[in-house]
Amino acid sequence: MLFLRLYAKPLKTSDIEYFSKFDSVLTLGYIKDRKQLSDIYSSADVFVNLTRADTLPTVNMESICCGTPVITFNCCGSPELVDKDSGIVVEEGNAKDLISKIELIKQNPLNINLEEKYIKFLFDICTLEGTAYDKADLDKLADFIKENHIV
Repeated sequence: MLFLRLYAKPLKTSDIEYFSKFDSVLTLGYIKDRKQLSDIYSSADVFVNLTRADTLPTVNMESICCGTPVITFNCCGSPELVDKDSGIVVEEGNAKDLISKIELIKQNPLNINLEEKYIKFLFDICTLEGTAYDKADLDKLADFIKENHIV
């Protein structure tokens, strides 16, 4: 299994030197190009986010939007976007469980159906009381998305 390390800011030389010791860790550093970042997420089997202090990690959203499941700690806002179809949440600091969940996804990959998630979002959010959306219009939009493979 290959692990990629991405950063939200430029790398320190000490980080590069430390992780160069591991054959299975490829340090990519800070990726500015959004298309390249999307390609990296999309090519991964799983995205592991070990944050312990993030209110709503953008990286989890990016990974899920690219069709890559997330494994993250059950702390702060990290598990907010992760459901049974888009990843796994483990107890913070539980390395044994984390490793077992990585192995689980490695052997039984999750396939995120982005079209299905988007349509569910449409109906969950757009049919809330007080919204101006007509269910018939949402049905038409959902059919259009399915027929044209938009997501």
